[in-house]
Amino acid sequence: MAPATVEIGDLRAFALLQDVEPHILRALLEAADLQVLEPGTVLIQCGQMPPRLHFLLEGSLAVRLESAQSENVALVGPGESVGELSILDGNPPCAWVVAALPCRVLSLEEDTAWALTRDSHAFCLALLRKLSERLRANNITVETSVRQRRQAEEAALLDGLTGVRNRRWIEEQLPGLASESNDTMALALLDIDHFKRFNDTYGHQAGDDVLVGVARALEGQLRPSDVVARYGGEEFVVALPGEGAEGASIVAERLRRSIAALALQSRDGHSLPPITISIGLAFQQPGLACGALVAAADQALYQAKEGGRNRVVVAGAPLLA
Repeated sequence: MAPATVEIGDLRAFALLQDVEPHILRALLEAADLQVLEPGTVLIQCGQMPPRLHFLLEGSLAVRLESAQSENVALVGPGESVGELSILDGNPPCAWVVAALPCRVLSLEEDTAWALTRDSHAFCLALLRKLSERLRANNITVETSVRQRRQAEEAALLDGLTGVRNRRWIEEQLPGLASESNDTMALALLDIDHFKRFNDTYGHQAGDDVLVGVARALEGQLRPSDVVARYGGEEFVVALPGEGAEGASIVAERLRRSIAALALQSRDGHSLPPITISIGLAFQQPGLACGALVAAADQALYQAKEGGRNRVVVAGAPLLA
């Protein structure tokens, strides 16, 4: 550690003090308190009043949020300062600042710090610039945090295997989709025929390949506004917002035919046998809860499977012999 003396030239290393008039710096040195800190010494304590402005001459300071012993969220090096915000807004610090290495710190009482702002136009400009940089950095941090949160929320609504929406999306977001469509929406619930038998014969990896292939094929047949979600196991939901009975029936039949014609391959490139799907189709009506809509589609799907599979059954429609 260097001798415990500070000269005006030492203060020019600080961005806040670079252009401050010499006579003001001399007054600052006379009023300042020079501290020598050992590692682990707390310089600023969360909630501590009155606030002080500190200039780090040598060493390293750690900023910590939860306690003086918690993990570092930032490190402050020589030529940097801490404590400005508490001086300006008069509120207690909301973090701990602890010596990470042996430090020499020049500390100003609150009155001395305010005298600097009153007497030195250069100091005020430098302080505004420093606070602007911090605000911009905080904005970037907030923007990144919001983006990451949205990505996490989006990921939570996706099926990990197929990449389409999952059961949680059906439960949380489907009612909103129906509402946005003014309660005009068709819902297809489909099931891969004899999927358990397929798994038992060709293995679960091949079964996963089929699920992924079906999900991609369904998405390829739909509008951007339509939504495919994995309901569970080998069942998928297809939401068709704004689609009436005639159009939805055409879409459902197109989906059935496209899956029947699908040339599936395993991830190692081997051809898989063809598959078919059964579809139950129901339609949203004003006042009908989404749970009831799914239940109606499920009942129609049951009828499709009971009727021989590889077919579309519309909820409430008479079954053909």
